[in-house]
Amino acid sequence: MSAFGMPLASALPQASDLAITSAGLVDLDVTFFIQFFFFLALVVTLPKLIFNPLLERFTHRQDRTEGARNEAKAMLRDADKQIFVYEEATSKQKQKALAERAAARADAQQQAAELVENVKKKTHFKITQGIATLVRAEEDARAQIDKEAAAISVLIAEKIVEG
Repeated sequence: MSAFGMPLASALPQASDLAITSAGLVDLDVTFFIQFFFFLALVVTLPKLIFNPLLERFTHRQDRTEGARNEAKAMLRDADKQIFVYEEATSKQKQKALAERAAARADAQQQAAELVENVKKKTHFKITQGIATLVRAEEDARAQIDKEAAAISVLIAEKIVEG
């Protein structure tokens, strides 16, 4: 007896039962060929209808994304180049402007020095002329005073003599 209460001979499958059940696993009838036809049809049509278009879309999206990234990187590189060129040109213009300003300042200082020198010369000339005029006026005034003093002394002498 078996553990289930059945006789041992009935618990074991018989050889004839094995042949029947094993023959029932795969039946080669019309449904097998229909299923195989549908399987082949799906294998042929699914890639064309679904998989290939999806893969193309994924590839296209990937290309657009990478293209946009590459374009953005190229634009950043171009912007950096343009900034460098701009800064370099600005620096050159600043240096040129500083040089022109220094030259203009030196020229203005030279003109100012020349003007000051001319004014000094004119002033010195006028002062010299003024001193010469004053010296002549002094000499004339002394001569006039000497004449008047002589005339006054003659008058005084006459008054003293008169009495």
